[in-house]
Amino acid sequence: MEFKIIYGKTGSGKTKYIYNEIKEKIKQKNKIYIIVPEQFSFSAEKHLLDTIEGKSSINAEVLTLSRMADRVISETIGNYQTHLSKSMIIYDVLDKQKDKMNFLKSSDKNLELILRTITEFKKHNINKEELENAINIIEDKYLELKLNDIKNVLDKYQERIQGSYIDEADSLSLLAENIELVDFFNDSIIYIDEFAGFTPNEYKIIEKLCTLAKEITVTICTDSLEKVENLDESIYYFNQITAQKLLDIAKRIGCYIDKIHLEETRKFKSEELKILEKNLYSNNQYKHEEQTKDIELFIAKNPYSEVENVAQNILKLVREKEYRYKDIAVISANLETYSGDIKAIFEKYNIPVFIDEKRDIKYFHK
Repeated sequence: MEFKIIYGKTGSGKTKYIYNEIKEKIKQKNKIYIIVPEQFSFSAEKHLLDTIEGKSSINAEVLTLSRMADRVISETIGNYQTHLSKSMIIYDVLDKQKDKMNFLKSSDKNLELILRTITEFKKHNINKEELENAINIIEDKYLELKLNDIKNVLDKYQERIQGSYIDEADSLSLLAENIELVDFFNDSIIYIDEFAGFTPNEYKIIEKLCTLAKEITVTICTDSLEKVENLDESIYYFNQITAQKLLDIAKRIGCYIDKIHLEETRKFKSEELKILEKNLYSNNQYKHEEQTKDIELFIAKNPYSEVENVAQNILKLVREKEYRYKDIAVISANLETYSGDIKAIFEKYNIPVFIDEKRDIKYFHK
């Protein structure tokens, strides 16, 4: 089995590389799977459609891990429901167990905490026994009581769904356990693209796929596959750790390993942005002598004046340089700090804006 890692900085053409390969390999009889995160499934399907130039193809398919899990579980275990009202079940458990709880009562805040905690436990394979062992050795009494509450809720929750439902967070565990029982991926060609990292269950799935597939190609956003010991040494530290784990899996199974480095960054048309990207996190002190045209720095007194300057620049681009509002994006590291000012100031300047923020469902009305 061939295991291939395609790596390079953002904009180096990793996704384009794999679709160019797919264009050639789609003529073969092997089934081709492109595995992407949920949020990239539509763009991946569009890439595939463009690759095959609008023609139909029965041997190439875009999959997410959840779709893969549904398919394998349906084939091996049966038709269990994965779409359950997890929040309602846990809220009911909290309400019925409130007299036995030390800290976690049936409040909205605790519901969100438990939902997040249970999901993380399942993602990282922390089972009942491991949780009990952790509780037994914890010296912090407050933490011990809190974990006992979580264990109690988790036990009752599992009892409620047993035999009728499968928690979505458990589906990847079941996929890893049962993937060898189906022949979907035997002798297939697999591309894994757009992932920033993997959970323990996802690494298990990849390991199983390595024993079934003919070829596996994974894209990693990093400038090097060398092992980095210190987080401060590279902005790609976590991606390099991911790459090392994948290479360890491939070596353990005995795969032929191919590493392809895409060095050219094609994302930026501006030379100034290329220079900034290259030197922003570099230890070498770089001084740009020429006057910049594409990059400006504005020192604001406060967030309000900062947003107002952005609004004025947007109007200038639209009125004087014939940009359209849809051509412009405003990126913020802290949306909560700026969203209120953006709404007020953009309305003042009659600038249409969509703010990509989560809103509590209680704010929506019929």
